[in-house]
Amino acid sequence: MRARTSLSTIALLLFAATASAAPIALSSTFNADFSASQSLWAGGPNAGLDESGRTGGSVGLYYSVKANTGTVAATQNAALMANYLSETAEGSLTTIALDFIGDPNGGTVEAAFGAAASTGMFLDISGCVGVVVLGSCVGVPYNIDADIPVIDEGFFLEPTTTHTPVIDTQRSANDAAQTFGVGSLDVVIGNLGPSMNLDLDQNIYFTPTSISGTASYRNVTSGATGSSLFVIPTDAPRNLQLALGVGTWEISFLDIMLQNTFRNDINLELRPAFDYIVGSWPPPGSGLFSFDLIDQTFALGFNQIQNLGTIRVDVVAAQQVPEPTVLVLFGFGLAGVAVRRLRLRGR
Repeated sequence: MRARTSLSTIALLLFAATASAAPIALSSTFNADFSASQSLWAGGPNAGLDESGRTGGSVGLYYSVKANTGTVAATQNAALMANYLSETAEGSLTTIALDFIGDPNGGTVEAAFGAAASTGMFLDISGCVGVVVLGSCVGVPYNIDADIPVIDEGFFLEPTTTHTPVIDTQRSANDAAQTFGVGSLDVVIGNLGPSMNLDLDQNIYFTPTSISGTASYRNVTSGATGSSLFVIPTDAPRNLQLALGVGTWEISFLDIMLQNTFRNDINLELRPAFDYIVGSWPPPGSGLFSFDLIDQTFALGFNQIQNLGTIRVDVVAAQQVPEPTVLVLFGFGLAGVAVRRLRLRGR
């Protein structure tokens, strides 16, 4: 029994001496939020005004005035995820898988251009044709919520898209507005009859093409430093591989930028229609003839994230590991010595 116990102990000690702890898979997530606001015309100043109000109770007056020289604004809220091992053996590349993950509905792109003013009367009336019993209508309830325009002039385009940011995926939006129309009869509260109209039809297209930045690394012990540029060009994770020496390293992700393309396409359309006081059919944007006015493609100037975050990894020195045959022979030798000593004690 003593011999068996000694052999088990020796085997455990031998295994503990030769085995090494496995690296741990780690994951770090950093917020990567980008925003931009600039001229819709690929440069130059931009300005806007948007004022509205109401006065009165259930019946009253309203007004709305808005104008914009041309602005495009965008947000792309996401996270940069880094997946890596806690340690790497000396002589092996330290690999970090970088993945750009958009927040659900964390992306918006909207344009604004035009000038429009309207004023009129509003109705906000509700009641019951019948009898009200204990707060409930016994009969026919009604609710009138309507704006009756007296002045409604100008045009305003506001194409907007809300989406989840994804690298190399295009998002688009459209808006159209009537700028001029003739033919229908003005009946004070609107137009009635056939008309010929000139519309502006705007389409915007936005594509985040890549994420770029710099991985700056420093050896905590020796003070050695270095850096490596990286680019994430698709929706798939991108491996960043670094050749690091022995020691503990801090790796920081700096100067993170969102590369992108934005296209602004505005057309002038000729549209025959029938006006029916509160609308027109077919609606603006359904012209029979179209003429290209503006078609520009440029990049939106998103903010640069100076320091996104830092991770820490270890590079361990390579140890000389004996061949398996040598280990077996060495183990048997130790076991033989132990058994021999036990036998001598038993005499």
